Amino acid sequence: MNRFPSFLFILFISPFLITSCSELDDGDNEANIPVNVTVLGRNSNSVIQANIDEGTTTTYSNLTESLGVPFNGRLMALNNYESLFGYHFPNLVDNGYTVWEKNIDTDVGTIYNGFCNETSIETPYFPQVANDYITVFTAELISTGNRMLNLRIFNKDLDLCSKTSIGIADQFQQLSRLMVEDKILTYHFNSLGQAIITKIDLITGAIEGQLTFESGGAATVMESKLYFYPSSGESSQVTYDFATFQLIETITFPIDPFLGTGLFKAQYLDNSILIDRNYVQPAMFSTFPALLDQDTGDILRLTDLGFINSNLISFLDSDLAIETSQTYTVDLDNFILVGSFILFNFDLTIIEYGIYYAKFDGTILGAVPIDFRADKVIIR
Repeated sequence: MNRFPSFLFILFISPFLITSCSELDDGDNEANIPVNVTVLGRNSNSVIQANIDEGTTTTYSNLTESLGVPFNGRLMALNNYESLFGYHFPNLVDNGYTVWEKNIDTDVGTIYNGFCNETSIETPYFPQVANDYITVFTAELISTGNRMLNLRIFNKDLDLCSKTSIGIADQFQQLSRLMVEDKILTYHFNSLGQAIITKIDLITGAIEGQLTFESGGAATVMESKLYFYPSSGESSQVTYDFATFQLIETITFPIDPFLGTGLFKAQYLDNSILIDRNYVQPAMFSTFPALLDQDTGDILRLTDLGFINSNLISFLDSDLAIETSQTYTVDLDNFILVGSFILFNFDLTIIEYGIYYAKFDGTILGAVPIDFRADKVIIR
C-alpha cells in the first residue's frame, strides 16, 4: 500500500467573495452568521473546496492541484465522520481504488493506493473513509449466479487489511454502512429480497450479529439503540438493543416518514430525528428537511425550499433567475439551513453560483457567491 501525505494546499482568501462582476451584494447579510461550512464541488476542470466562515471570509483550495483528486473522482458518502471527506477512483493496477482523503479540521490530505489489493475475482464497491479505517465492499463470485458480499477493513495505523465475508448478496448498488465507535453496521439485500443488517467488530473483523427484514427500510443508531423504519407495510419504528440486537419495541406511526433504504447517521433534537421528507410530486424539489417525533410519529416540516427560493429572489433583488438546489444541510444547534443556488439568465446562461443561509421560517440571513457548483455542503 502506498500512502502519500499532502500538507501543501493552494489557498487564496477572498473576503465576501465580491468581485467587480459579482451579481451578489453582501451588504444585507446579517453579521456573524454562527455557522462555518465547507463546500465541495467542481469548476470546469478541477475539484474545489471552499471554507466559508460566518457567512463572510471564504478560503478556496483546488484539490486537483494540491492533492491530485481527478476531476471525475467520486465524492464519498459523508454521513459517518464530518471532519473527513474523501474521493475515490478505480485503480486498475491494484483491482481496487485510489482514495484521496482530507481532514477538514487539520487541512491535511492523504492519498491511499492499493490499500487492500483485492483478488481478481473480487469486484470492489464504494470505499468509505473514517478516522482510523477505510472500508470497501467487494463482491466475490463463488458459483454461477452467486456472489459473496465481503467487507474489506483497512487499518490505517497498522497498515493492514482484513476481509469479512458477510453473506450471499444481491442488488449491490443498495449497499450502505454506518460506523458506531469500534463497530460497523452493513446493509445489503440477499437473493430473496430480504434486507440484512450485520454488525462487525472493526478490530477483529468478527460478525457479532445480524438482523433480517422481509423488505427494505432505513436504519440508524442513537444512544445504544438501533432504529429501523420499514419501507413497506405498516408504517412503524422498530427498536433494537444495539449491543445484543434484541427487539425492544415496535411503535406504529400514523403516517409513513418515507426514509428510503439503507443506514444513515442522524441528527437529533430532543426526541426527534432529522429526516428528508418527500414532496408530493410533481414539485420543484424532491425532498425537504423535517423532524420525525420518535414517540408519536408526527412529522414537523422545518422549512419549505420553494418558500426559501421565493425569499432568496427578494433578498438578492436580482433581475436574474434563481434556482435553489437539493444540495443543503441543516444546523440543528442554530436552527439554520445552508444550501446552494444558481443565478442564471433567462436563456439559461449561468451567471454565478452561491450559498445561502436561512432560518427555518424561510427568512434569508445571507448569501455568499462561490466560484463553482456545489456538490456537498458540510457544517463544520
